[in-house]
Amino acid sequence: MDNLKKSRMMAALARELDLDRAMAREPGLDRREWRSVLEEASRLFRPDCGEPPEFPGEDGTKTAPEQPSATPRQEPLNQPARPVLFTDGASRGNPGPAAAGAAVFLGQDQVGSLSRALGIKTNNQAEYQALLLGLKLVRELGFDQVSIRSDSQLMVRQIQGRYKVKDSKLKPLFDQARSALKEFSGYDIVHVERGLNRIADGLANQALDAGGG
Repeated sequence: MDNLKKSRMMAALARELDLDRAMAREPGLDRREWRSVLEEASRLFRPDCGEPPEFPGEDGTKTAPEQPSATPRQEPLNQPARPVLFTDGASRGNPGPAAAGAAVFLGQDQVGSLSRALGIKTNNQAEYQALLLGLKLVRELGFDQVSIRSDSQLMVRQIQGRYKVKDSKLKPLFDQARSALKEFSGYDIVHVERGLNRIADGLANQALDAGGG
């Protein structure tokens, strides 16, 4: 499958957060290709999920796509709901006028969002500010756990401990983010393709446009 087609399918899933509606947006595509994209999207959105997503077969019945043989980690039955936080920071000029966008989803429902100008920042500073604002929003919504999705590979891998924070201007923001995450009883953070982060990206650009950035 070529990358352009996969990006279109991923974007449809990100917009709709529902397989049937996503398939309706891209009619005529091979169902085997949808199965492959759904498997990849499920790993991005729900990396610790114990149950594989269901895929409608040719007869309309739903079957689970093939999964690795490793035994999945089962969540406790009383596990509280964990929302998904999408964040994005943008800077026009790097450094230049910057803004943050964030959206919080609980299942298919968007339960919160923000779009805020940040003044003059670098792109990486804006990404961290977006994360901090998003985490604050999640706490204000009353959640104690969070799944974070961002298209900033640098920020995600720094939070994961895979990259060192070498930029002295980012270190205070990194420390603030780590401190904010300690307030949650559980979290995960995953890097996603930009096409899967369109809502947060749009919110960031909305703030930039409103501020004349």
